[in-house]
Amino acid sequence: YIGDMLTMLAFMILTNAWRVWIIGALGIILNLLAPFVEEPWLEGRFGQDYRAYKRRVPRFLGRRKGKFLT
Repeated sequence: YIGDMLTMLAFMILTNAWRVWIIGALGIILNLLAPFVEEPWLEGRFGQDYRAYKRRVPRFLGRRKGKFLT
């Protein structure tokens, strides 16, 4: 998601067109909201394994919590 958002932001800056800014802003917002939609589905599908993964790995940026592979 971070890569997609940075790509959209770069394209918005390079084109400097108001229509691209509107579409890019919507794309960035959708990328920010996507994990909140996906996570309940992933929890239902993978259960406790996914919840343990979520505790160890940050959603977007940051440090890992605990050991990555146990």
